[in-house]
Amino acid sequence: QKNRNERYTSAKTLLLKQAVSMSERGSSQCRTKGFWVPALATAFSIGGLWVGYKLFKYVATQRRRQCLLIQYRKEMIPDSAQMEAIKEDFVKQLDYGRENKVTPTGRHMLMLPSYVTALPTGLESGDSYAIDLGGTNMRVLHVVLSEEPSKVECTEMTEVSIPPNIYKGTGQQLFDFLATTLRDFIMEHRSKGSDTRVPVVGFCFSFPMEQTSLTQGVLVDWTKGFTCTGVIGQDPVALLSQALDRAGMHCRVSALLNDTIGVWAAQRYFDPKTSIGLILGTGTNACYVLPVARIPKWDHKDPSLQHPEALTVVNVEWGAFESQWLPRIAEDRDVDAHTAHRGKYLFEKLVSGMFLGEVARRILLTLAAETKLFGDYSTSQDAARVLAKLAESNSFTSVHMSVIVGEAMDYKEQQRKGVAARVMLPKTAEVLYKSLGAGPAEAPPSTRKVVREVCVLVALRSAKMVALGLDALLKHCGWKDKTLHELATLRAATGDLTDLGSPSLATTIAIDGSVFAKFGGYQAMLSSCMLELLGPQLHPLVHIKLTQDGSSLGAVVLAQAAAEEAMRKSRASPEKGQVAMALEPPRPVQSAGKAQTQQQHLKERAGAQA
Repeated sequence: QKNRNERYTSAKTLLLKQAVSMSERGSSQCRTKGFWVPALATAFSIGGLWVGYKLFKYVATQRRRQCLLIQYRKEMIPDSAQMEAIKEDFVKQLDYGRENKVTPTGRHMLMLPSYVTALPTGLESGDSYAIDLGGTNMRVLHVVLSEEPSKVECTEMTEVSIPPNIYKGTGQQLFDFLATTLRDFIMEHRSKGSDTRVPVVGFCFSFPMEQTSLTQGVLVDWTKGFTCTGVIGQDPVALLSQALDRAGMHCRVSALLNDTIGVWAAQRYFDPKTSIGLILGTGTNACYVLPVARIPKWDHKDPSLQHPEALTVVNVEWGAFESQWLPRIAEDRDVDAHTAHRGKYLFEKLVSGMFLGEVARRILLTLAAETKLFGDYSTSQDAARVLAKLAESNSFTSVHMSVIVGEAMDYKEQQRKGVAARVMLPKTAEVLYKSLGAGPAEAPPSTRKVVREVCVLVALRSAKMVALGLDALLKHCGWKDKTLHELATLRAATGDLTDLGSPSLATTIAIDGSVFAKFGGYQAMLSSCMLELLGPQLHPLVHIKLTQDGSSLGAVVLAQAAAEEAMRKSRASPEKGQVAMALEPPRPVQSAGKAQTQQQHLKERAGAQA
C-alpha cells in the first residue's frame, strides 16, 4: 500500500508538472498571438491612411492644377462678347486718332500720317539705294526695279554691325558711321559703271518719330539700346544729309519711313491690292491705306490731295492700344511692372515676341509653386533646382515656346488627319531639359501636356488679338462693309457665291517679323482666328503674305515712287525742268513696245482699283 501511495503521489506530481508546463506554453503562445494581430492590424491601418492621404493629396493637386488651367483659359481667351467690346474700343481709338492729334503717352494709338501720297503701283523703275536702320545691325541696299511691272531686276545688300561705342555715343558719330558706310557702298557700285547722277536714297528709320513730311521727321525717343546724344528732337534726314556732305557724297533722301510702312510698300509693289502692313516680331505695329479726306487732322496743304479718291497710308502705332476689356491676367501685370514703360503699350505686351515667353514662364512658375508641376520641391533637390531656374527672368523664352507650340500644332494636325500618335511630346521634353534642366522625373508626359497647354494659350491669345486688330482695320478702311455689300449684290443677281476669289474683291495683308515667320504654328492660329472673325465668305478674300525683309525693299520702292512723283511735278514747272533732269535717277532706255505694255498695265490696275 505504501509503495502504491508513493507511485500515485509521484504520478500526480508529474501530471501536475506537465499540466503547469503545458499551461505556461499555451499562455506564452496566446500572449504572442495577442500582440501581433493588433500590431499588424494597426500597421495596415496606418499604411492605408498614409496611402489614402497621398492619394487624396495627389488628386487634390491635380484638381487644383486643372482648376488653374481652366481659370487661365477663361481669363486669357475672350468670348465673342468680350471680343466685340475690345473691337468697339479699337475702332473708337482709330476714329479719335484720325480726327485729333494724340499725345504720345503709350496708352492710345497715334494714327500718324506717313506723308506717302505716291502709293506704289508696281510700275516704278530705275535704281535706288536704301539704308535700313532698325537696330544694332544696319543694312545698305542697291536695288534696280525693272521696267517690267512688279519685277526686281537685281538686288545687292550688305549688312553691317554697329559697334556699341557708336550706338551709345554721340549723334554725329552714329550718322557719320551711316554716311561712310553708304558712301563706300555707292562708290563700289559706281566703279562698275559711269553713272554720275545724284543717288536716290530711301531711309528706313525704325524708331519712334513724328513725321512732318515724306522727307522730314523728329525723333521722339531712342529704343532698342540706342542712347546717342543730340538726336532726340532732331530730323534724322537732315542729320544724315549733313553727314553725307561731310563724307563727300551728296545724295537725295527722297523718303523717310519706318519698318511697318516699308513692309506694306514692298508688298504693294508686287500686289496693288495690299491695304495693310504689319510687323509682328519682337515688337508690333500696323499701317493701312485710308482716303486723305478721312484724316481731318492732317493739314497737308497740297491741292492734289483734295481729290476725294486721294489715298495715303497711316501709321497706326497699335502697340499702344488700351482697353479695359483686354484679356490681361496677374502674370501680365507682373511682366508689365518689370518693363521700362510700365503701364504703357499694353496691347504690344499681349502680342509681341518680347513678352510671350516671359508671360508663359510666370504662369508655369505659378503652377509649379501651387501644384508642384515639376515635382515636390520640398523633398526633391532636382525639383527645387528646376523651380529655382524657372524663377529666373527670361529662363523660358518665346523661342522655347515656338518649339512647343509647333509640336502641339503638328500633333493636332495628325489628329485631324486621323493618324494615331502617342502623346509623348519629345520636343517639349528636350526644351524643358535645355531651358530648365527638367529631366524625365521632373517633366513626365503629364507635366509636358500642361506646359504645352500653357504655351498654346499664350500664343492663341496673341493670335486672337492680332486677328481682332486686323479685322478692325479692314472694317475701318471700308473694305469689309463694301465687300459684304458686293457679295450680297452678287448673291441677289446670281443666286450663289461660287466666284469668291474675284480679284476685284480681294485684299492683301503684308506681314513681317519673327513671330509670324518663325513661331511654330502661329500662321495657322492666325488664319483660324481670322476665319472666326471674318466668316467663310470674307476669309478667302483676305490674302496674308509673308514679306520678309520688306522694310529695306519698301524704302527703295517709296524712294523711287517719290522721286518719280517729284519728277512729274518738276516737269510741269518749266523753270524746274533742268533741275529735274539733273536729279532724275538713271533708268534703262524704254522701247516703244514696253512703254505701250506699261501703259496698258497701268490702265488695267487703275480699273481694278476703281
